Amino acid sequence: MKRFIPLFLLAFCPLLAAEPTLTVGIFAFRPKPVMAQKYDELGIYLSQATPGYTFKVEYLDQHEIESALAAKRLDFLFTNPSHFVRLRHDNHLSGAIATLQTLENGLISDSLGGVILAPMNSPIKQLKDLKGKRIVIPGPKYLGGYQAQAYELQQAGIHLPDDATLIEAGAHDKAFETLLAGKADAAFVRSGMVEALIHEGRWQEDRLQIINRQNLPYFPFASSTRLYPEWAFAALPSVPEDVVKRVNLALLTIKPDMPVARAAGIYGFTIPADYQTVDQLARALRLPPYEQADFHLSDVWTRYQWPITLLLIALFTIGLLFIRLANARSALARHRQHLESLVEERTTALSIAKESAEAANRAKSTFLANMSHELRTPLNAIIGMTAMALRRAEDRQQHEQLAKVEQASKHLLAVISDILDISKIEAERLTLEQTDFQLAEVCRNLRGLIELRASEKDLQLNFEIPAGLAEQALIGDPLRLGQVLLNLSSNAIKFTRQGGVTLRVQAIADQTDEVQLCFSVIDSGIGMPADVLSRLFRAFEQADNSMTRQYGGTGLGLAISQRLVRLMGGEISVESQPGKGSVFSFTITLAKSNLTPTSTSTAETHDAERQLQRDHAGARILLVEDEPINREITLCLLEDTGLAVDIAEDGQQAFDLARQKRYELILMDMQMPNMNGLEATRAIRNNSLNRNTPILAMTANVFDEDRKACLAVGMDDFLSKPVSPERLFSSLLQWLTKAAEPAA
Repeated sequence: MKRFIPLFLLAFCPLLAAEPTLTVGIFAFRPKPVMAQKYDELGIYLSQATPGYTFKVEYLDQHEIESALAAKRLDFLFTNPSHFVRLRHDNHLSGAIATLQTLENGLISDSLGGVILAPMNSPIKQLKDLKGKRIVIPGPKYLGGYQAQAYELQQAGIHLPDDATLIEAGAHDKAFETLLAGKADAAFVRSGMVEALIHEGRWQEDRLQIINRQNLPYFPFASSTRLYPEWAFAALPSVPEDVVKRVNLALLTIKPDMPVARAAGIYGFTIPADYQTVDQLARALRLPPYEQADFHLSDVWTRYQWPITLLLIALFTIGLLFIRLANARSALARHRQHLESLVEERTTALSIAKESAEAANRAKSTFLANMSHELRTPLNAIIGMTAMALRRAEDRQQHEQLAKVEQASKHLLAVISDILDISKIEAERLTLEQTDFQLAEVCRNLRGLIELRASEKDLQLNFEIPAGLAEQALIGDPLRLGQVLLNLSSNAIKFTRQGGVTLRVQAIADQTDEVQLCFSVIDSGIGMPADVLSRLFRAFEQADNSMTRQYGGTGLGLAISQRLVRLMGGEISVESQPGKGSVFSFTITLAKSNLTPTSTSTAETHDAERQLQRDHAGARILLVEDEPINREITLCLLEDTGLAVDIAEDGQQAFDLARQKRYELILMDMQMPNMNGLEATRAIRNNSLNRNTPILAMTANVFDEDRKACLAVGMDDFLSKPVSPERLFSSLLQWLTKAAEPAA
C-alpha cells in the first residue's frame, strides 16, 4: 500500500500547483476565428510576462461581454472606445490602463476618426449636402464607421438617422463596395480604410472623393472628422492592484517586431488616452449610457450636499455679521450724536471716525460682493439642475417636488438680492437708471407677479390709474419703481385675509416737462397699532416679532422700499388701524419724455428657444466656465437648442481657442484661474479670430461696477447668475441674430 502513496501524490501535484487563470474579454468585431488568429498570441504573451498567472482570451460580441461582466467571468477588457465608455458607466469601471497603437500599411497611430466618401461626379461637396441622401454605413455601433460622422453632421445641423436614409452593410469593406455599386450616395468608413484600399489596389481615385477632409498634421490617415482615442484595455475592480501594474507594464513593453504584435498586426500599446471626447460624443448623440435622463430629487442633495451645507453656513455667517453690523451702526449713531455737540473742538476726531466708517462700509461691500459670488455659484447650480430636470420630468409627483425646490431656491435668491440691495444703498453704490417707460407697462408687470397670489387667497386686485397717465411717456427707473410697488403689494396680500388690495396712482401736479405722482397701496388686512409705525421701516424688523413666525419674511422689503423712494426724491408714509387695513403712500416727481418706449412681449421671450433651434442650429458657441456643475448645466441648455459648443475651463484656454477658430458667440465667466474673464476678453479683442464676435458675461458678480468693467473691456452684454433658461435663450437669440445681419 505504501508504494502507491508516491504515485498518488505525483498524480495530484499538477492540481495543487495550478496557477490562477485570468480571463481577457476581447470584442469580436470580426468573425471569431479571425480574431483568434490575431489575439491568441496576446494570451500567451501575458501569461509569460506575468509569472504566477495564466491568461485565457475569450472573443465575444458586445452582448456576450455584458453578460460575462454580469456573471463576473472577466478580469480584463479590450474593446472599442464607445463600447468602453458605456461599460465604464454601467459597471463602475476605472479608467483604461493602456490604449492600442495601430499599425496599418506601415503607419502608426493611437487615434481614429471617420471618413465620408462620395462619387467624384456627385453634387455632394460638403457636409450640408448629405441631407436627404442615401448613406451606407458598417453599422450604428461603429465609432469610426458611423458615430464620429454623425456627430460632425449634428454640428452642421443634420441629425441622423432622421435627415438621411441609412443603409447598414455590416462591414467597412461592404460599405465601400455598396457605394461603388451605385446603391448609395455616400459611405461612412473608419480612418485607415482608404489607405488599406489603396494598398490593396482597390481604391479608384477617379471615382471617389473624401468629403470634409481634415488637416491633421500628426495623423497619418485621411479623416473627415475630429479624432478619438483607439481601443481601450481595462482592468475590472476585482483584479489585484499589483497584477494590474504588471499587466500594464507588459502591454507598454510590446514592440512591433514581437510575435504578439505581428500576429495582431499592431504596433503595440501606449499610456491610456483621455476618453472624455468619446463620452461627449455619446452625450451629444444620446447614445448609451446617455440615451435618457435618470434624475431624482434625492440627486440634488446627493450631488450638491456640500454646496448646500456651505450655503447654509454662509447664510448663518451673514446673519451673525448683520447682527454685529446692526449693533455697530447703533453704537456709531450714539457716537455721532456725541460728536455733533463737540464738532468745533473735535473736527480731527470726527474725520477719523468718518474714514473708519467708510472703510467698514467698503469692507462690508467687498465681503458681500465675494459672498454674493460664492452663494450665487452653487445656487445657480441648484436652480439650473432643477430647471433641467423640470424640462424632462414626466412623473407628476416628481414635477411637483422639483417645482418646490425651484420655488425655494428662487425665494433664497430673492433674500440674497434684498441683502445686497440694502448693502449697496448704505454704501451709496446703488444708482438709478434714467430711461423712457410708461406706467402701464409697470402695472402690467406688477399684475403678472402678484395676481396668482391674490387669486389663491380669493382677494380682489384693483388698479386705479387714469388712462392718459398710464400711457404718458416718463423718464426714470421703472425696475426700481416696480420693485417698490411689488414690495408694498406683496406685503398687502400677505397680511390680508379677505377683501382686496388696490393700487391707486394720481397726478398731484402736472407741469409741461414733469409730473408729480402719488402712489398708494390700500389693503383691508390686519392693520397695525400706532406704536409700531415708527420702527416699521427699519431693516430686519417687522411690526411684531410673532409675524415672522406666522407670515414669514426678513423685514427687508419696507426698508429697501423707503430708501429707494428717497433715492427717487420722495418719501414714503403709512396710515393704519388694527383690523381696518393699511395705506402705504409715496410721492415722487418724474420728467416727461417725448419718446414712446418699446417693450418686449412675453411671447417673444418664451419663443426664443424655438427660434434658436429654427434659425441658429449648428451655430458654434464658445462656453468659458471653470465651475464643472455650472458648465454642465449651460452645456446641456445650449446643446438642447442645437448649438455646437466648445468648452474652455479658464481664460487662457478661451484665448487659445479664439485664436484657432471663429465663433458666432462667446459666453464668458469672470472669476477663473490662470486668466480671468476680463483679461481673456481683452486678449481676444486685441489678437484673435473673434475680435468682433459678441461676448456675453455670465457671472455671479452682480454689482454695477462689475457690469461696467465687463463692458469696458469689450463685452457686449452682462448676464448675472443664476441665469434662467428664458433669459439665456433670449440673449442668445438677440446677439446671434444681430451677428448674422449683414454689415451696413
